Amino acid sequence: MEPTSPENKINKLKDNLYSRKFIPQSPYDHSKMSEKKYEVGGEWKHDQISVDEALREKKVPQKRSWLTILFVGAAAFFLLSVATAVYMFYGGSIIVSSKNVDISVVGPISVQGGEELTLDILIHNKNTAALESAVLTVEYPLGTKTVGNLEEELLRDREGLEIIPAGGVVKKTVKAVLFGEKENIKPIKITLEYRITGSNAIFAKEINYDVTISSSPVTLSLNYPPEVNANQPFQIEMTVTSNSNDILRNLLLKTEYPFGFRFDSSVPQSISENMLWRVGDLEPAGQRKIVITGRIEGQNEEERTFRFDVGIASKDDNKTIGVNFLSILQSVLIKKPSVDLALKINQEDTQEYIAPIGTKIPLTIEWFNTLPVNVLNGTLEVKLSGSALDRASVVAKNGGFYRSIDNTVLWDKNGYSFLGDLGPKKTGSVSFDFSLVKELSTVNALRNPEVLIEATFKGTRFSSDGTSEEVISTVTKRIKVSSGLVATGRVVYSTGPFSNSGPIPPKAEVPTTYSVILAVTNSVNSLSDVVLHTSLPPYVSWLNKIDTASESITFDPSTRELVWNIGDVPAGTGISLPVRQVALQVSFLPSLGQIGASPILLNATKISGKDTFTGTTIQNEINALTTKMSTDPNAFQGHDRVTQ
Repeated sequence: MEPTSPENKINKLKDNLYSRKFIPQSPYDHSKMSEKKYEVGGEWKHDQISVDEALREKKVPQKRSWLTILFVGAAAFFLLSVATAVYMFYGGSIIVSSKNVDISVVGPISVQGGEELTLDILIHNKNTAALESAVLTVEYPLGTKTVGNLEEELLRDREGLEIIPAGGVVKKTVKAVLFGEKENIKPIKITLEYRITGSNAIFAKEINYDVTISSSPVTLSLNYPPEVNANQPFQIEMTVTSNSNDILRNLLLKTEYPFGFRFDSSVPQSISENMLWRVGDLEPAGQRKIVITGRIEGQNEEERTFRFDVGIASKDDNKTIGVNFLSILQSVLIKKPSVDLALKINQEDTQEYIAPIGTKIPLTIEWFNTLPVNVLNGTLEVKLSGSALDRASVVAKNGGFYRSIDNTVLWDKNGYSFLGDLGPKKTGSVSFDFSLVKELSTVNALRNPEVLIEATFKGTRFSSDGTSEEVISTVTKRIKVSSGLVATGRVVYSTGPFSNSGPIPPKAEVPTTYSVILAVTNSVNSLSDVVLHTSLPPYVSWLNKIDTASESITFDPSTRELVWNIGDVPAGTGISLPVRQVALQVSFLPSLGQIGASPILLNATKISGKDTFTGTTIQNEINALTTKMSTDPNAFQGHDRVTQ
């Protein structure tokens, strides 16, 4: 291969490249530089050409920044706004602003509940133009009443002020009576509505004015034991007193009971669920007293809380507090009785026992010593009271004695030795019985008869230091006598309000009409919602004849049921008051298969009603009525049997 061949040249360059002795040489000589001189004048000289020409000469395209456009537009708008404002201020239209309408209130920031509240409302128009068609509205909180008429609720005042001139001040005075709990804040909303010249739009300015109730228009004082024995009766005495200068009308008192409380009775009676009482109207400084009797179950040292509310009845529901004047929370501490008593009526541990007149009532009294020490010299007394007690029927057992002079049954260690020494956790019991009065006339004269039973155990315990302490435990029960609702029926032909026809005795395939007389009596308690149900057999026709239009009687042809809606039946109906009675006429068409029989004219009848004293439903039933006319004076033997 020749030295000058391309391959030799490449190899030579490679050797030089990696050789440490090779020194590259440039074909140019840089050891000397030539000098070149320029003429520089003493003054600045340039050609007078325009920007456009320079741009054309440089060929630079024209372009405007969007920021520049935005800036120019904003500046123009600002200048225009300033010019418009100056024009409007010095020579253009007048602008009215609600910020230039000032509403202020002069009045108390607190007021006693039930007293008159007077507020002066000042409206200052600081605008340069008048306010037209101005209307002032004052909205009051719920429960506000009208001055001079506390029965009228006041929700709002609305008064037209017409025109309020520029720079003018208008004063309006409003009055109201606020109610509420102590320290309750009542907001009053004040609104001014107006128009301006040349506009139909309505503008408004409003403020709120708060008034605090400094004291309630009524007070509630409570008298009750701070500590009560578990399951032992105690009383809560509630007294409502008026603090108002005006008559407070339609007041209610409501209680909320804690868990474990059992209501026994109250004076006066509750109007709803034993939790609501009608206090009624209270004169200034007037008072009403309500007493609740009950008992509470719980563990030793447990605390239970009652809630009491007093206020005005709601306009829509007179059994609901619409405006609450006060709420009180009170607690009682439960103590476990030293000797736990239980009084069972007919083996039932119920607070109220209901029985009809003449019923014999067996009672059992059980005790349990809860103390870790003995209780000595125990005595047991049971006091009986009430108009339904048959005093001559009381029988004491287990060595007891009935002291009739004060209706008390007594036991002590002399008659029942187990009472002498009651060991820790020991139990015992005694029993007695009595009957309720039997004579309807006696019970009817009493009204709402009942028997109250109060059992009291007394004994002595000795502490470790030798000191003695009396142990007392009491339990009470009530027996209410239910009313005697009785329905009777009879069939007549020759007497009664209707003229009857057809053969007597009845003849097969020949109709005979009868008069059916139904009567209702009631003994001791008033009854409500009394209804009598009966029905007609298929061979008896309803003639739609009733002797009195005052009674509501309906007959359903599809079911053949006859219903007499009696309604209220006072106590003593049929005894000291007239019997409730109605007469009906029916037609009987005998069949050949009934020859020799006394067919039924009216099926078995049921009657029921609510006892308003006991709260229970009283029911009774009478047998079916047949063609046998036992009360018809012209009836003869065999008159009831169908003949050929």
